[in-house]
Amino acid sequence: MAVAVAAPERVSALWLMSCDPAAQAADMPDLPGGLEATPDAVIDMLAGLVVHKTATAAATSFRAMAQRVGGAAGAAQARALAGRTDLTTHLGTLPMPVLVLSGSEDALVPTTVGRALADELPHAHFRWLRVLTLS
Repeated sequence: MAVAVAAPERVSALWLMSCDPAAQAADMPDLPGGLEATPDAVIDMLAGLVVHKTATAAATSFRAMAQRVGGAAGAAQARALAGRTDLTTHLGTLPMPVLVLSGSEDALVPTTVGRALADELPHAHFRWLRVLTLS
């Protein structure tokens, strides 16, 4: 989204899923510190948040991917996300079509945030994704 705001002529369309354009809240836990100090515990916690509880194979894949990336790289990614600029005041200026997807059981970004994001974008389509039974 930052590239679309900074150089909209270079972005023909956006697809946003589980996305919050606001800056990180000040009361958020220290994810970078946790990833550096106890990466396995934080990776397990994240797997529980981002993967549906019945999708055990997906959770195993998530953990393996995060462990390959490692705690230090994960901490750097978390710091970059935590330091992002609040883009909410720029949303109405984006000229490109945007598809905003929001999941019914998203533990990180509530559906209301996705809906509000789509409402602020002049050329957005909002789609709500319900959880399907995984077998």
